Amino acid sequence: MKKQKTTQKERKKGNITMNENEDSRFLISLNTKEKVAVSNLNPNIYLAAIMQKENAVAAARIINIYLMKDPKLDKILKLLEGLSTSELQQLGLSVHTAHEGVKAYSMGNLIEAKKRLEKACQHNPYNADAWCSLGVVIAKAGDHKEGVKIIKKAISLDPDNQSARDSLSAIQQY
Repeated sequence: MKKQKTTQKERKKGNITMNENEDSRFLISLNTKEKVAVSNLNPNIYLAAIMQKENAVAAARIINIYLMKDPKLDKILKLLEGLSTSELQQLGLSVHTAHEGVKAYSMGNLIEAKKRLEKACQHNPYNADAWCSLGVVIAKAGDHKEGVKIIKKAISLDPDNQSARDSLSAIQQY
């Protein structure tokens, strides 16, 4: 009970780090590398995975469209099959919220962008793209040190994330 109160206090303060208990309940069947792999897909893929539980034919059509564009998705989609509907919804919500944050950033609304991206990271702490975007927004708002720290977190989650590496380089040069 006490840990839950601490988490609520942390969230009220704007701390977007999940505690160990919350973190362990999300995507528990996957290792960290797999969690990162399933965290940055198009929200429609998560919807299709949810639909697959109810209407396999319609879901297969959607999934096949994405597989035609990127055959490497096959391994990631197999990981999605083992996830619960609530986990799939949480993944989709994180990506959708991150897209809204990036859109707010592109329109120059740094406050809204930061709010949305923090929420995306709360929904899914393995969403390396959301962490990277959040770091860029924070750096753009003037806190370069914190922005660099957050982008480094994205790189630690996904060392192959070239966008995060490029963002880090650009911010460090500034």
